[in-house]
Amino acid sequence: MKKPLHSRVFSYKELSSKGLIADLKKAAGCEIKRVCRISCGNCPNVTAGIKLDEVMIVGLASYSVIITDAEYDDLNIFLSADNIDDWLHYHHLTPRKIALTS
Repeated sequence: MKKPLHSRVFSYKELSSKGLIADLKKAAGCEIKRVCRISCGNCPNVTAGIKLDEVMIVGLASYSVIITDAEYDDLNIFLSADNIDDWLHYHHLTPRKIALTS
């Protein structure tokens, strides 16, 4: 029986520091991606320029991703996958707790 799909939110900086996410500049669709520092705060909508189908997550074979801005010069990485809990325990990750507002 297949495990149900679960979603968790992670810090881009944490995933990047552990080598678990490819450099988002490679998935950026904007014209200045060679000089861009993702989430530097200079772009008004940095997450809109990222091609989500080109975002690579290490260790997850099948997943979906959503990227949103976060505070403190970081991004929220929403990951959905059927083995997400095993993956986060293996890599010693702590998902973020995000308060959803309407």
